[in-house]
This record gives sequence, C-alpha cells and structure tokens, in this order.
Amino acid sequence: MQREQSKVINFDHHSQTVWDMINERYDGISGSKQCDMSYDVQNQICDIIQSIADQAGVRHMSFATKSSGLETLRKIADTICAGSGDTLGSEVRKQFSHDSTLEDAMLDIVNAMSDEERETMRSKFWLKLSQLKGVADGYCVFEGLDDVMAALLGDFGDEDEE
Repeated sequence: MQREQSKVINFDHHSQTVWDMINERYDGISGSKQCDMSYDVQNQICDIIQSIADQAGVRHMSFATKSSGLETLRKIADTICAGSGDTLGSEVRKQFSHDSTLEDAMLDIVNAMSDEERETMRSKFWLKLSQLKGVADGYCVFEGLDDVMAALLGDFGDEDEE
C-alpha cells in the first residue's frame, strides 16, 4: 500500500491516443465508414476511460496519480467535444450524449480523494472543469459533470456555489 501511495502514474498519453483516434486515424475513409467505425472508436475510448478510473480511483493511490487521472479525463472530454468536423468526431460526440462512462470515472476518482486532496484539486482544476462544462453543455454531452463538480466541492459546496 505504501508503494502505491508513493507511485505516480501519468495517464497523459491516453489523451493523445484518443485525439489520434478521433482526428487522425480514420481521416482518409468515407463518411459512411466513419459512421460505422464510430461505435468501435467509442468503445475503445470507454475502455481507456475505465482503465484510468480503475487505476486512479483508488483511495490509497497517490494524489499525483488521481490528479493525472482527472486531468487526462478532462482532456479526453475536450477532444470529444472539439472532435474533428468530420463524421467520426460528430458520431462519437453524439454517442457520449447517452453514455456517462467519463463522468462516472471522474466521480470514482474524486470520491477516492481525501478532503484535503479535493481542496487542492479544486484550486488547480475548477476553472478548467467549468470551461469544459460550458462547452459540453453546448453539445448536450457529459451531463454528469454537475455531479463531478458537486463531489469536488464536498463539504464546501454551499459556500463556494454562492
């Protein structure tokens, strides 16, 4: 347990993988094939998200690992929202309007944090999370971000929301 508390896992490479899947990997294929591929791509993204949650959403993991997990999930959500203007990006984004895998993963990580870790995370993550929520609301995706923000507030919710 002490080894895991001192170990830091950096998940950033996963955000680059998702960006590549949405913006580069299937760039040269037709729109109808991109539409067909979107389900596989979304499943692969969900597997990545779940892998991050499984590793970072554990109470005894280091704060740096939890922080990296949340930040990487935010970057993945940004990529999904911004996705390329082609069929694949649009279809993947639509699928996430009915899938809460990303928000559930974020909640797992926030719920594994101590009050002190949440406070530290809020101070460095709140603005980015708020910006993501604004963009996501415009696309009607990631509706569970409200729950993530409420969990991140913890006992401080009433004071901070006003």
